[in-house]
Amino acid sequence: FEGDGDDMDAPIKSVSTDSALKESREVSSVNSINVGRVLAQVVHYIWTYLQVVKQEELPTSTEIDFAVPCGALGNVTAGMVAKQMGLAIRKMLCGTNVNDIFHRAISKGDFKRHPEMKRTLSEAINIQVPYNFERILFLASGGDTARVRDWMAK
Repeated sequence: FEGDGDDMDAPIKSVSTDSALKESREVSSVNSINVGRVLAQVVHYIWTYLQVVKQEELPTSTEIDFAVPCGALGNVTAGMVAKQMGLAIRKMLCGTNVNDIFHRAISKGDFKRHPEMKRTLSEAINIQVPYNFERILFLASGGDTARVRDWMAK
């Protein structure tokens, strides 16, 4: 395989969204393009929250902050789902590197892939096309698919 992680994700997304192929070949994915992985990560937030409130002897209604790396955005998506399920999360702090599409998209409305991905020491977040971005927009919009479609078209 030649290319970067984003180049590899394009065929994975194509296969993951092809219902006929998935049924005929029993194909699945274990990265966060699969919502099952994202849902499993929700458990990490709940477990961590319970450990923090226990260790710090806080009331279980205390809101806490989470800081996570942002690559494909599965971890952030899981945090948003956990919060919507009622977990007392005050803030999600998202770490990025020079391949900062998430920051650019949120702060400037720029969701364009750079011509070249820059290699960094934070290989897991060397991503320019985070496949959970649409899920984040869906969650942030209250499930408004028309609004997400409109945002993604711009």
